[in-house]
Amino acid sequence: MQDEYKVPLSIEPSTAIWSSLQAMHGRHLEQRPEQLVSNWLQIRNVPDVIHYYRNADLRSNEVMLSSPRVPYGDGFVTCEEHPIPGASKALLSDVLSVGWPELGIANIEMRKIFTRLANEGMELFLKSRGLHSFEMANGQLAWWFGGDTPDTRLAFDWGGVKGSRVLRGASQKRKVQWHFGVTSQYRTGLVPYFRLRTRLLFSEDGKTALPGKRTHRMRRSFAKGWRNARWRDMLLAFLFWLSNGESLIRLQLAPESDIKVELPPLMFVSPVSVSEGEGEDVDEDETGEEFPEEDEESELLDEED
Repeated sequence: MQDEYKVPLSIEPSTAIWSSLQAMHGRHLEQRPEQLVSNWLQIRNVPDVIHYYRNADLRSNEVMLSSPRVPYGDGFVTCEEHPIPGASKALLSDVLSVGWPELGIANIEMRKIFTRLANEGMELFLKSRGLHSFEMANGQLAWWFGGDTPDTRLAFDWGGVKGSRVLRGASQKRKVQWHFGVTSQYRTGLVPYFRLRTRLLFSEDGKTALPGKRTHRMRRSFAKGWRNARWRDMLLAFLFWLSNGESLIRLQLAPESDIKVELPPLMFVSPVSVSEGEGEDVDEDETGEEFPEEDEESELLDEED
């Protein structure tokens, strides 16, 4: 975005930038407000304290770490607390800001370490909700609605933003099942958040996602008729199901330590709206808009076409 479109870096999100990009790509803008739903889940708070244990100390005290942890040096960084003599601990806010001098960890490296902890916490939560995982080509895990998750319309109501969507189904034409999924990535900064990206996966049995070129081709054609509103609503339905309709999910990093994530996603209001043309979404097997490529960097769901 910064290199291709000369979009300046900014702490505050700008709907003016979004509007100008739509016009740049020849879309018709209408003079009426439009609510934009992002794919950012804002963080309410993170753990206060972080710990470091050396392998020798863990063995001598017969301690097995069971919570998310990141190897560093001859030990592990974790939010899990144990009364081990000589272990190191620090305020998380301090080490993310200035690093951990005692351990020789710079602040940039410390942010990477905590990002790994946060991502593992999210993955454990998604797994606990019965979602299936599939390793993408870039090594990232996509979490998807398998055959043992609801196949009915899932309703959502986020303070007036209401609707319902089906998150998995079957294509008789292609003789496969399709599954909505997401990948998630923690982002540090002045406003930390998780960024979710919508995915579409396929299986023959509802249990094992299909890999390879066949899946890639289907991704490009199967959802060509799915408009932006559908992707937005699928994400909102997914999050409502994921949180049981609550406005907060807790990602456990230790028995008494978690990341609190706010729902629904961050929303913005643009003074103009984009016309997507006449008509409703077509069936999954019909043609229309192309599904987004895996390497696209989309921050607003209304950009995912």
